[in-house]
Amino acid sequence: MLFSINLRHRLLFRGMSRKIFVIGGAGFIGSVVSKTLLNSHDVVVCDSAGRLRNLGVKVPDSVNYDFGADSPKRISCERGDVAVIFSWRGYPAAHENDPLGKLMINLDHTLKLVTWLVEQGVSDLIYASSGGAVYGDCGCEPVNEATPLKPVGFYGIGKATAEMYIRKVLCEAKVRYIILRIGNAYGPGQIADNLSVGLIAKAVVAACTGRPLELWGTGEKRRDYIHVEDIATAVRTVIDTPLLPAGIYNIGSGKAFSNKEVIAMVRATLEMAVPIIDRSERGFDVGSICLSTHAIHDRTGWRPTWTIEKGIKQMGLMLTS
Repeated sequence: MLFSINLRHRLLFRGMSRKIFVIGGAGFIGSVVSKTLLNSHDVVVCDSAGRLRNLGVKVPDSVNYDFGADSPKRISCERGDVAVIFSWRGYPAAHENDPLGKLMINLDHTLKLVTWLVEQGVSDLIYASSGGAVYGDCGCEPVNEATPLKPVGFYGIGKATAEMYIRKVLCEAKVRYIILRIGNAYGPGQIADNLSVGLIAKAVVAACTGRPLELWGTGEKRRDYIHVEDIATAVRTVIDTPLLPAGIYNIGSGKAFSNKEVIAMVRATLEMAVPIIDRSERGFDVGSICLSTHAIHDRTGWRPTWTIEKGIKQMGLMLTS
C-alpha cells in the first residue's frame, strides 16, 4: 500500500498524466464512464471492435479487447496507470441457464486480466461488482459494506468470488483496489442497446410502444436504483481521490422501490399506461435490497443527483422525440 500511495504522489507532483484504462469501456455503464472521464483524463477505452464502433464519441486511444475471448496482453499499461474493470459475460438469467460455463469464463478471464494489469504496474484498480447480487435478500434497511454476502443466484456467486480473487492478487502485490458494489443501474443506454435487463427501461419501453412488460412475481420486491451518470461520477470521484483507502464501497441511492412503485412512477411521469404480463417468481431474483452509501460519501463527498422520475423523463424523451 505504501508503495502505491507514494507512486501516485510522485506522479501527481511531477505533473505526469496517468492513463485511465476503462476495460469494458464501451458497454452500457462503461461507455458513460468513458465519456465522463474523457473530459478531464487521459482515457484508453478497451472493448470489442463492435462495441468500440458504436461508442458514439471519438476517443483518442482505444484497444480492441474482447473479455472472455482475447488475451489481456493486448492491453499495454505502464507503471502508475489506473485500470477500471466493467467486463463480465452474461446477465443473471444467462448464469442460471449455464452456471458452470459462465462462472468458468468470467472467473478465469478476470483472474488473468487482473494478474496481467498488476504485472504491468498499475497503481490502482477499480472493479465494478454488483451491490444487489452479492448481498442477496437483505430487506429494505440500507446495508453497509460489512454485511455478510448471501447471493441467491449464480451471477451473484460469480461476482462475490471475483471480488475475492481481486483482493488476494492486489493485496499481495500491494496495489490499491477499490471494489464498487453498484445498485441496479438504469439509463438510456439500456434502451439504445436493447438490453435484456433493467426494469425502469423495460417499463418505459412498454409505456411508449405498448409492448407488454413481464412482471416476475408479486411486484413487491424492492431495489436500489442508481442512474448510470451517477455511477460515472462516482468512478471519477474515486480516481480523483488518490488517498481513498483501499476497500469496498457501495454505489447506490440509499432508497429502495418496489417493482410496482417503479411501474407507477413510469405511468405518472410519462402519463402513459404500462401494459403488464404477470409471470411466476424466479428463484434467482434477489428479494429486497437497499444500499448504504455512507462510506463513499464520508470519504469523498460523492452522492447521487438523479431521481428516478428524472431518469424516466430522459428515457421517455429518447423514445418519443
